[in-house]
Amino acid sequence: MKFTTHEKEIIRKVAEGKVYNIASYLEAFGLTTKRKLDESDIEARMRQEEQGTTYKKVKDGVDRFVNVTTTNALGLSTTLPTPRPLTDEDLEDVEAVIDYTGSKITVDNVEGTEYVYNLREGITCTNSFADIKKFLTIWQFLKSENLVLELDSKITRDDYEVFFEYKVISETKWAKKNEPAINFPKKYKRVLEELQNQPFFAGSDTARFKNFRNYIDYICVYNKENEII
Repeated sequence: MKFTTHEKEIIRKVAEGKVYNIASYLEAFGLTTKRKLDESDIEARMRQEEQGTTYKKVKDGVDRFVNVTTTNALGLSTTLPTPRPLTDEDLEDVEAVIDYTGSKITVDNVEGTEYVYNLREGITCTNSFADIKKFLTIWQFLKSENLVLELDSKITRDDYEVFFEYKVISETKWAKKNEPAINFPKKYKRVLEELQNQPFFAGSDTARFKNFRNYIDYICVYNKENEII
């Protein structure tokens, strides 16, 4: 079997004990990049889009429920907390804030252990899955020639982190799932925005939260298919 220069280097590092699994191979050859959310850029993009728009928020400390006592046909009284109508005095105008829901990614391993990876802290993504396949090809050859011995070892979060990849946000399942099915004309969008700011509107207290994924171009995603391979 004729080897390329890179394949010869893999074999040399395996012989030296520097490469012994996928994670150590990627690290030894610098084939990963740590990706982290740029929170200042996300905030700036959101502010530019919002242009100072404000939203109605229920003031801290405002009671949303009142105790209402009812009497049934048997004369028994029951007191239950009941939502009360909100007034303008209960609300305040605030600007939007970034919602980082979805920035933590949980991966389950074969033993049922959960590993949590945080986009805000940074995730080490493999530059190309093709690099992993190159290593596996060489490893399988060495194994077939009885040049390496595989032993059971404890699986760690590093072994799963190698299956993260850096993708254009528009290509992710999240983006495709949350893509608006209807593009409202501007005049209708304004009506919707006005409704959101009404005290009686159920979403008035949540409309101000803007998901971080609306303000990024790329994101780390876990590729389950590559893990299976």
